[in-house]
Amino acid sequence: MKVFVYGTLKHGYGNHHVLEGSRFVGKGCTVAMCCLYDAGFPVLRERGDAEVWGEVYEVTNPDTLRRLDALEGEGRMYHRRVKLIQLETGKVIKAHTYIGDTKFWSHRRLKPWPLINGHTRPCYHWHRERQQWSAE
Repeated sequence: MKVFVYGTLKHGYGNHHVLEGSRFVGKGCTVAMCCLYDAGFPVLRERGDAEVWGEVYEVTNPDTLRRLDALEGEGRMYHRRVKLIQLETGKVIKAHTYIGDTKFWSHRRLKPWPLINGHTRPCYHWHRERQQWSAE
């Protein structure tokens, strides 16, 4: 199964080790417009104003998927959902990603991340070197 990651699971971040043994497919962005918030880590919410950039991995080990679900608090903090992702090549694929649970996050103070200038329009993108949202 393909998994789209947009924050601490990306290459170079502290939780990337959870994806050990998974094949990197490529960089891409959400087809649907979404929104990202700061909870000390990124929280993706649906029905936003821009695409979200991240990385896609092929996860074949069921233990890896269980570790991802545990890390993301699947069913409580996040829900794993299938979304359309457009790879940098232009190809559109289906991939699982973690969407913030509305009820869980509604009572917490989340700061929206500012939009940046993307490849063709504004987007959200985590910049690895500075550990903040910024253009790469």
